[in-house]
Amino acid sequence: MGYFGVWTFGQGVGWHWFLDMLRHLGGMIGLCWRSSLVSIAMQFLNTSILCLSACDAS
Repeated sequence: MGYFGVWTFGQGVGWHWFLDMLRHLGGMIGLCWRSSLVSIAMQFLNTSILCLSACDAS
């Protein structure tokens, strides 16, 4: 029991740590993805506004 208990405890801690790391990594990736998406959208918006103002000027 003693050895098995320690082993399962170690496995449980390792598994929880692994899941936490995964969640943390996923959150970071999601954050980067979202911010890059936002910056792309902003660039697109800026380009569209520039095109529109250029069309208005001509």
